[in-house]
Amino acid sequence: FTLYEYEATVGDRTMRGAFHTCRATGEPGQVRFVVLGDTQGGWQHHARLAECMAEEDPMFVLHLGDCCERGDRFDEWKVQMFDPMTPYIAKAPFWVARGNHDGGVYFQRLFALDDHSWSSFTFGNVRVMLADSTYGFYNRPQNPQYDWLKAQLTELQGPAGADTWSFLCMH
Repeated sequence: FTLYEYEATVGDRTMRGAFHTCRATGEPGQVRFVVLGDTQGGWQHHARLAECMAEEDPMFVLHLGDCCERGDRFDEWKVQMFDPMTPYIAKAPFWVARGNHDGGVYFQRLFALDDHSWSSFTFGNVRVMLADSTYGFYNRPQNPQYDWLKAQLTELQGPAGADTWSFLCMH
């Protein structure tokens, strides 16, 4: 593992943190992560939950969508998700699956997903696929998410996926 320390400044506010990278892709070993979702409805309790999650020292965090009530309002992203999650986002990489309340321009802008709302990553021997349940998986021509997921699952059937724990996550 390599420790990376960072500092991010926006306006007059500076945040410092540190996180560890994972082992080489496919290398077995313990991977600790936490999963949560639907924080828009209980955002007042999210801060306490975030403190408990940070105490577990996760290597990464997955949010399964509905980060805020109205995804087209940045003030709701700030109050319902970013402010409460400060204890763990400073310590671990953070990935989000889009929920039905996360619509609007901010999901794409905040999570840099170009022209789609699904993604995947490998962390050590853990493969995570974050799908957009609001987009659909219909087996029809030119459905990019269906094609993406089919390719992801096909890749896991080969030798590279033999020792990999795979998680398909969505709202």
